[in-house]
Amino acid sequence: MTGESYAVVLLAGASGLALSANPVAGRLKGYAGFVLAMSLAAMMSLPPAPARQAGWYCIIALALTLHLPLLARLQLALSAAAGFCAGVSTASPYVAAIAVLLIFPAGLLIGNRAPVLAKILAGWLAAVALLTISLAYLPVSPGYMPDHLD
Repeated sequence: MTGESYAVVLLAGASGLALSANPVAGRLKGYAGFVLAMSLAAMMSLPPAPARQAGWYCIIALALTLHLPLLARLQLALSAAAGFCAGVSTASPYVAAIAVLLIFPAGLLIGNRAPVLAKILAGWLAAVALLTISLAYLPVSPGYMPDHLD
């Protein structure tokens, strides 16, 4: 997998974790929304860079839905948005298959009475997304120029 594929797989994991707090019917609607939005977005020819950046914001929002009950109503919409970002970001059907297969085990965590583990994983995903977003805005100095450490 390339570096661009990790965002897609993390989007699926964050969606599965966020949807795991719902009852089974709501969970299935969220899975269907993710897969449908991902399929539709994969057929469009949109630039992947903005969608990948929006995907990191979706990961943070999905992780927050597990920690803040007020945001729980947005889980289905955020899952569809994450699916759209994942569909635009990936060009490989293999990565899409991995993402779809990852969403189901991630959704079973709370169903198996492990809500603390789901919250820990969601916090980890949010931290990775925040780090990735912040690195995009930091100035990068080439290896042959002195930086702040010299």
